[in-house]
Amino acid sequence: MPLIFVTGPQRSGTTIAAVIKAADLNLDFIDELDFIIGRNYDNCVIQSPNALEYYLNIHHVYPDSFFFVMNRPRDEIIQSMKRINWLRDDVYDWEAFLNDYVDQKISRCKELLSYLPSQSMQIAYHSLSDHRLFVTDRTEFTSKQWKPGVPRGPKYWANNLQCILQSYERRTEVTAG
Repeated sequence: MPLIFVTGPQRSGTTIAAVIKAADLNLDFIDELDFIIGRNYDNCVIQSPNALEYYLNIHHVYPDSFFFVMNRPRDEIIQSMKRINWLRDDVYDWEAFLNDYVDQKISRCKELLSYLPSQSMQIAYHSLSDHRLFVTDRTEFTSKQWKPGVPRGPKYWANNLQCILQSYERRTEVTAG
């Protein structure tokens, strides 16, 4: 089976979509920060919004890879970012940044779909809402949580470096530099 990536803008539903795809296909779920390009992976679905930025590299390292690209309404992505204060302390004009960021990522999604038409497909975020693993009320979720009662990551993601260090200290590859 080809290596499967679920990508899209941050806060577009990549985690829940990857969890659902992995469960439905009876594959392992791999979180974005547990993925290291170049390693061998078998029978898994990798959740990685950052794959939008390096899908060409991924395609050439894993030529048979397949990309599911999230399609969630722009305003909903921005609202999800606002709910967790995503990168609020890292940029000067947060509102302008969120708009520019989401627009740029949506453009990258279209680029990926166009460049790899036979190895990519969109997933509409709302098409997942009837799945047994989909959780509709996420008001009390942490930033990386996808199951009720299983918190993962900080509640708010205002300072990206601080959140990465808190959330992923289990990874020795993460450095503050």
